[in-house]
Amino acid sequence: MAKLPKIVIIGAGSAIFGLSMLKDAFSTKSLWGSELVLVDINEAAVKRMASAAQKMNDALGAEYNILYTTNRKEVLPGADFVILSVAIDRVKMWKQDFAIPKKYGINHVLGENVGPGAVFHTMRNIPIILEICRDMEELCPDALLINFTNPESRLCIAINKYTNVKVVGLCHQIKAGIEIVSTITNIDKAHIDVKAWGINHFTWMVDIRDKLTGEDLYPLFREKERTYYPEYAKLSRFIFRQYGLFPTLVMVILVNFSRMRMK
Repeated sequence: MAKLPKIVIIGAGSAIFGLSMLKDAFSTKSLWGSELVLVDINEAAVKRMASAAQKMNDALGAEYNILYTTNRKEVLPGADFVILSVAIDRVKMWKQDFAIPKKYGINHVLGENVGPGAVFHTMRNIPIILEICRDMEELCPDALLINFTNPESRLCIAINKYTNVKVVGLCHQIKAGIEIVSTITNIDKAHIDVKAWGINHFTWMVDIRDKLTGEDLYPLFREKERTYYPEYAKLSRFIFRQYGLFPTLVMVILVNFSRMRMK
């Protein structure tokens, strides 16, 4: 029997990221029985997440060996995969990334991954990320780092340039694009299969198909989109009409920003 992996999730105390990772872990039966280690500097938050994970584990009979800690160095030895999502005062600093360039005449949509806002964001996160990578080089040099921390592509470039850690960058938000297609076509999102290319937070759907039949859904999507409620996913649909492919995530960023401004 093949050895099951040890998976270390750094930033697992986050209600959004931590729960997303648990959902993925418990949805992937081929990983059941693995060692799942939750790490966060916020002890109360990671303890809550570990409690939730254990309840899911017991209910599903997944047989994960679930541990949690505030000290990543204790658990990195022997890790096969390290999954990472961390940030410094994310919402507070994110607002500044938008507001400071705007003060000097540069308007952009948040700037989490591109533009001057992303430069600030990168400079904040690179030192933390490289510290984690130095620990990985020492304690689990063969592990694969799966990075969700933004600016995703810039941080992956820094990791590749300044460390020997193997890294890939991922983002869950392609699901938001699938939800838009599902809403407009009135097809269950579980039946929609998408191939998309691009950069983080700006991905083009190059192929949309029905998982059950293999049918190309782009013709139906184009037909339904013409008459669908015009205020829904407005910017994404404008870009779609100009270029012929549907861009995901633009709508999500705008919605998130409007929520931030209302708080």
